[in-house]
Amino acid sequence: MGEKIGPNETEYSASVFMEAINLFPKEEKADAKRYADIYSKLKGSPETAIEVNDIITTCLLNLEEQDDNIRNYKLYKLLSGNSLSPEEWESIPMDTPNGDLGRFIEEKLAPLLDETEAQRENKE
Repeated sequence: MGEKIGPNETEYSASVFMEAINLFPKEEKADAKRYADIYSKLKGSPETAIEVNDIITTCLLNLEEQDDNIRNYKLYKLLSGNSLSPEEWESIPMDTPNGDLGRFIEEKLAPLLDETEAQRENKE
């Protein structure tokens, strides 16, 4: 992991993940769409892309130190920019048993998106 991804990789990562959502079990689809939306809005924004990349990189590196299997979750693939074959997307879980990746998105990225959108509205 460790290396940062640029805007083109971000668009690719989010679009591949969005396409793969069709392969996810029904119970994962709504959350997956929400997470992908948060990710793509933040990473696609010039105001937040660098900061978000640093936040994601730090989080994933910390989680990798704690859990050798962290790379085996769909949300890790979204956040790291990795892709899988259709069979692999279907076979791996969305998140860790403790919900570490989803919690990271909800507690760190979603509030940053809300803050960024509020700042944009105030400028208009």
